[in-house]
Amino acid sequence: MEKIIALLAARNRVHLVEEGQQTEATGKALLAALIELQPGADDVIGRLDPATTGYTVRSEAGQALATQRDAVLGIGRMAGMSIPQLVL
Repeated sequence: MEKIIALLAARNRVHLVEEGQQTEATGKALLAALIELQPGADDVIGRLDPATTGYTVRSEAGQALATQRDAVLGIGRMAGMSIPQLVL
């Protein structure tokens, strides 16, 4: 991971988060750095991208569960906790 981060421009390193979603520009920069270090990764990334973009929860129950999950994670982060701490 250190090699990937070293390839990022300073403007992207400022926005890196340890867990959770990256900004769009930082996410793209991370993918570009990964592909630079591992040229074969672009094929795998290309297959994963459609599976992760545009995902929507289709049922009311699924939406309620997703909202509760996001609320718990948000409250935990506001309290200074990380996701691994919440699992314990």
